[in-house]
Amino acid sequence: MKEALNQKSFYWFLFFWILVWFLITLGGIFHNTGSSLACPDWPTFHGTFFPKMEGEVAIEHGHRLLGTVVGCYAIVLCFVFWKKQNAFLKWGTILALALVIFQGLLGGLTVLWELPPWVSTTHLATAMAFLGLIVFLMWKSYHGARESLAKFKFKPLALLTLLALYGQMILGAYMRHKGAGLACTEVPFCQGGIWPKGADFLLHLHLLHRWFAFGVLLLLITFLIRLWSKASIKQKALAIVLIFLVSLQILLGFLSVYTALEIIPVTAHLALGALIWSSFLWLYLSLSYGKNS
Repeated sequence: MKEALNQKSFYWFLFFWILVWFLITLGGIFHNTGSSLACPDWPTFHGTFFPKMEGEVAIEHGHRLLGTVVGCYAIVLCFVFWKKQNAFLKWGTILALALVIFQGLLGGLTVLWELPPWVSTTHLATAMAFLGLIVFLMWKSYHGARESLAKFKFKPLALLTLLALYGQMILGAYMRHKGAGLACTEVPFCQGGIWPKGADFLLHLHLLHRWFAFGVLLLLITFLIRLWSKASIKQKALAIVLIFLVSLQILLGFLSVYTALEIIPVTAHLALGALIWSSFLWLYLSLSYGKNS
C-alpha cells in the first residue's frame, strides 16, 4: 500500500517536471523568434489579459499562460502534500511555489526593463534550479521515506560535474542574451585558432561557452570511468546515455552557429540541456544515497 502511495506521489512530480520542461522550451521558442517584447506591459497584455492570439503575441502570451498553469499546479501540490508525513515533499512543494512566484516576477522584469541580460540569465538560472528541485522531489517520492539526508554522501567528482553542467547552462544563457551567439561563425575553431588573441569580450564569451562544453564532456567521461566498477546496470546505462546526450548537445551548439541561430537547433539545444541537467541530477542522487536506481 505504501509503495502504491509512493508511486502516486512520483507521478504527481513527474507531470510537474513535464510541465516545467515544456515551459522552459516554450520560453526558448519565444526568445528565439524575437517575441520577447511582443507585449510591452506586464502582467496585462496590451492592457488586457485576453489578447488576440496571433503571431508573436500568441507565442509570448502562450508562455505566460503556461507559466500560470505551472503556478496553479504548484498550489495544488502544496495542498496535496501538506498533510503527508514526508517533510521533504511537504516543504519542497512550498519551496517550488515560492520559486514559481519569483520566476514570474523575473519574467515580468525582463519585459518591463526590456530584456537586460543579467535578468534574463537569472530567469534561466532560476528555471533550471526549479527543474532540479522537481527532480529531487521526484526522487524522494520514488523512494518514499526510506531515505533521509543523514544517508546522503557527497561524491566530489559527481558534484563537480553537476556544478559544471549548471554553470555551462548559465554561461550559455548569458552568452545568448548578450548577443554573442554568432560572435564566431567558424566551426570548430575561430579565426584560425582555438582562442584568438586580442578579440573582443563577446568573442571571448562565445568561445568560453564553446570550449567549456568539451570540459563538461571530459568530466562526464572521467566520471563514467570512475563509476563503472561500482555502479549498478541502471546507473551505467544512464551514464552512457548522458555522454551521448552531451555529445549531441555539442553538435547542436555547432549546428546553431552553422545555421545562424535557426529556431529549431537553438531551441533543441535549450530543451536538451534541461533534460541532461535533470538526468545527471537523478544519477547524482542515486549515487549519493547509495541506491541502485
